[in-house]
Amino acid sequence: MDIAGARILSKRLAEQAHWEQANAVRSGAAPRTDPHRAELTELQDGLRIYGVEVETTTFDGAAALIERRFCKRLVDGEWQPFIDERVTLAG
Repeated sequence: MDIAGARILSKRLAEQAHWEQANAVRSGAAPRTDPHRAELTELQDGLRIYGVEVETTTFDGAAALIERRFCKRLVDGEWQPFIDERVTLAG
């Protein structure tokens, strides 16, 4: 295995270990692997962040940029999905 392959494997193992922090995963009540792993972009303590969707629109008459991120938060031993939405007004 070359260095690039070792990095990919190390990242994948870290992602899996992070997923297994949930008691529901370890007990078999939740999937053994994250069904959204392909879209995973970032890991934080008790938080998994997936791809960002960006939309340009108007908000109260001003141009606005809306960023939506699909996330999962570890709550009471389970990964709970939620959408993190951030609105930035132009000007």
